[in-house]
Amino acid sequence: MNSLTPVIAIADITLANQVKEFVVQLPFMQPPIVCQSGTQLLGILNTQDANILFWGADFTDIPGFDLFQLQTNLPPVIVVSHSKEMALAAFDVGALDYLVSPLIPLRFQKACYRALHVMSHASNLTLADKIMVKIGRKIHAILFEEILFIEAYGMYSKICKTNGKVLVINDVITRLEHQLPSKIFTRVHKSYIVNIQKITSFDKKNLYIDDKAIEIGVTYKLRLNSWLKLLDKE
Repeated sequence: MNSLTPVIAIADITLANQVKEFVVQLPFMQPPIVCQSGTQLLGILNTQDANILFWGADFTDIPGFDLFQLQTNLPPVIVVSHSKEMALAAFDVGALDYLVSPLIPLRFQKACYRALHVMSHASNLTLADKIMVKIGRKIHAILFEEILFIEAYGMYSKICKTNGKVLVINDVITRLEHQLPSKIFTRVHKSYIVNIQKITSFDKKNLYIDDKAIEIGVTYKLRLNSWLKLLDKE
């Protein structure tokens, strides 16, 4: 991949315009798509091939980092804000980078080149019923139906399979989240992606895959809200 299609979703018009000004100066950026609301952003992400998102976390209809709960398979996200206060929360939900205004051109370029590197050097290939992943120096095919859950493991990830085997792959969990089909897999914690079809039970704190309890992260509960509401019914 030698170019990126950027989406700018920042309510602060001055900050959004500054991001746009910096974006158009980069040779690998296509003309940016500018969103006026969180709802518009969701529509764009579901219909267009955007592969980098500048997120201000300041829309009233999708505030803060609710976006990460509502939308799976986000492209690399660079959070842009006037404040440093949300940086820890941003990285906790999987943001690629965090920029604070006033924006510095070289720092902005570095963040964008990181996104280009992520999209250009993905070591995995997703097919109709499987994902091709790099393990050591070999590429392995893993069927979706063989995957119970995926666990973060530093700069690597562990794929736990139905046959009891655990595979350590050369990729971070956030990148895997972008590549796996959201109708089968969902992120439920900063450290876990689960195969929805393998969930055997759940309560308000955990999902269970057989005897394995997987904690539901606070920032991911909105994704599972329809399930959790069932627990409130008598």
